[in-house]
Amino acid sequence: MPISKKRFEEIVAELRRKGEIVPATYDCIFKAIMKKCPKYRADLTSRLTGISKKLILNTYKEMNTEYVIDNVLEKGKVSDVLFAAKGYIFNFEFNNRKWDGLIERNDAYLGKVKNDLIRRTKSYASMPKVIQININNFYCFLSKENLLEFKSRDKYGIIESDKWGKIYVNLKLIREKYDRGLK
Repeated sequence: MPISKKRFEEIVAELRRKGEIVPATYDCIFKAIMKKCPKYRADLTSRLTGISKKLILNTYKEMNTEYVIDNVLEKGKVSDVLFAAKGYIFNFEFNNRKWDGLIERNDAYLGKVKNDLIRRTKSYASMPKVIQININNFYCFLSKENLLEFKSRDKYGIIESDKWGKIYVNLKLIREKYDRGLK
């Protein structure tokens, strides 16, 4: 679970007292960087997805990160970063630590985006592709890969739909490779 605002402020105050910087791995810092630095956001998105940086910059549209609550029992869901570019919707989630239910929560965010698109789009064929990018600051999926791409496929590898996908970035592995001298 994310740290409380009070705890975060205590950490920031301690870092400032020591003359240190606040790490970009904190949720609010990550969100601020992604929202206030459009060229960085476009560059990062392009590098992770292969989608043209120019397309992202020229057709960028901010989206509301708060999802519609479907029933009285449902808690509010808020994504870290949600934006569109022509033909795509990007949902960035920064996960500082692993906890039970994290993947299910992120799946719920992806589901909310897809359901909203189905309600608003005139035809299934014209729906934009939804890509969720999970930047994890922990080891995930027992993989030695820095980047993992997930799609819904059958046991033969046939992809069910190209209208959505997930990318996982493993910051721990990237940091280890950097510390070892980029082997």
